[in-house]
Amino acid sequence: HSPPVAALMRDGDGTEILSHRASSDPAPISHAAEEARDPAFRAQISAATCLRHLALDQERAEAMGNTPLAVRALAIVLEVESGEDIRQKAAACVANIALDLDSARASLCASRSLLAGLGRLLASPSHGCVDSALAALSNLSLDVRQAKTILAVLDMRRVASVMHSSPKAQLRAAGLTRNLLFSSETRSMVAATPGLKVALMGVKTEGEPDAKERATLALSLLEQGVGTSGEETEAEDDTSEAELTVLQDPRGIFERNFTP
Repeated sequence: HSPPVAALMRDGDGTEILSHRASSDPAPISHAAEEARDPAFRAQISAATCLRHLALDQERAEAMGNTPLAVRALAIVLEVESGEDIRQKAAACVANIALDLDSARASLCASRSLLAGLGRLLASPSHGCVDSALAALSNLSLDVRQAKTILAVLDMRRVASVMHSSPKAQLRAAGLTRNLLFSSETRSMVAATPGLKVALMGVKTEGEPDAKERATLALSLLEQGVGTSGEETEAEDDTSEAELTVLQDPRGIFERNFTP
C-alpha cells in the first residue's frame, strides 16, 4: 500500500511523490469510514474544498492556474490520492480555474499528469468524480488550441461511454466532444472513437435541451470530415472571429456545489 501524499510531502521526498503514480484504473473507494475518522484525511478534504471555492473567484483562479506549484499539487492529487472525495474536489477546482482563462488553460494543459489524472477519473465508480472530471476537461477544451494536447492522454472511449449515464454527464461529455471536434487537427482522431457517433445520436434523441444542442453540433462536425474548420451556429457559443481558437461558451461549467 502506497504511503499517503500528505506523508510524502511532509517528508519532502518529491521524487517519491512522482513515483507513486495511480494505476490505469481509478482507486476503489475503500475503508471510507476509517478515512472519515482520520484527522489528516479530513484536513486534506477541507484543503481541497477550500481551493475549489477559492477558484470561483476569477483573480484567485488566474493566480492558481499560473502558479506552477499549484498546478503540480493538483496533478499530484489527481494522480496519487486514493481518496475519491479529494480527487473529485481537485477536478472541480481545475474546472473552475479553466472556466474562462486562456492562460490558465494553457498552464493546466501543459501538465500531462494532470490531464491523465482527469482522464482516469472518467472510469471512476463515483458519479461525482466523473461529473467533475468532465467539467474540467470540457472547460479546458474551450481553447481548441489545447485539443491535441488533451487528446494525447484522453481515452475518448470513456467519454463515449459516460454519455449513457446521467443528464449532467451527457451535457458535459457532448460539450467536450464538440470542442475537440472544432480542431481540424484532431477531428479524425475523435471521429475514429468506437461508439462515439451512436452515443451522440442517443444524446441528440433523448438528452435534455442543452445536451441535445451540443450533440447536434458535434454530429454536424463529424459529418464535415477532416480538413475543414467548424463553423459555429445559432447561439451555442460566441467564437473568436474567423479562426475559432477559443470557444467562449456561455454555459461553461462552474463547480458551484458547496458541500463540505
